[in-house]
Amino acid sequence: FMNRRIFCKSAVLAYFLGPFLSSKLFANTKGSGIFLGELIINGKKTNSQSIELGDATIQSGEKQAVLKVNDDVFLIRPFSKIKIIANQLAEIVEGSIHGVFGKREEELLIKTPSGTLGIRGTAIYFELDTQKKSSSLCNCFGHTVVYGKNGKLLKSLKNTKENMHSAVTITDDNVITATKFKHEVVAKEFLKK
Repeated sequence: FMNRRIFCKSAVLAYFLGPFLSSKLFANTKGSGIFLGELIINGKKTNSQSIELGDATIQSGEKQAVLKVNDDVFLIRPFSKIKIIANQLAEIVEGSIHGVFGKREEELLIKTPSGTLGIRGTAIYFELDTQKKSSSLCNCFGHTVVYGKNGKLLKSLKNTKENMHSAVTITDDNVITATKFKHEVVAKEFLKK
């Protein structure tokens, strides 16, 4: 029997990423790989389904890509850049990603230009708007904490299957709460090519 966490993670992935993914992504395997598209990892293009990351700077080109890093999966939108440290997402530098994170004992801290995200195991969509100097976060499912640049707690977002998709805009040390998303809106807006 599949435990509940794996089932929920697979269901969220199937819903948001299903049209783009092969069944290999759902296999209970460790490690990292690219399951859709091509990425530039530390300056070299690759589309390998089995890669060693460790510490890496990862960029997408004109097309989106799907990257699996151990228990986490990311849909990396075009022209995005992230940093991985010790095989974990450590920073979102530019662009946007949709991430499904495996459950963790300790909060994973992800640096962004407008602050820091704290994640324990959830599904999120995060997008940077460099022109407006702000970022948008949709906590699709689970628990995400938003910290300002000075480390101050700005917002704690918790969503369940009955209450999905809390959206906020983050501008420096301020969080502006937006309305709840509906599945159809998220699917249409966030997965546009």
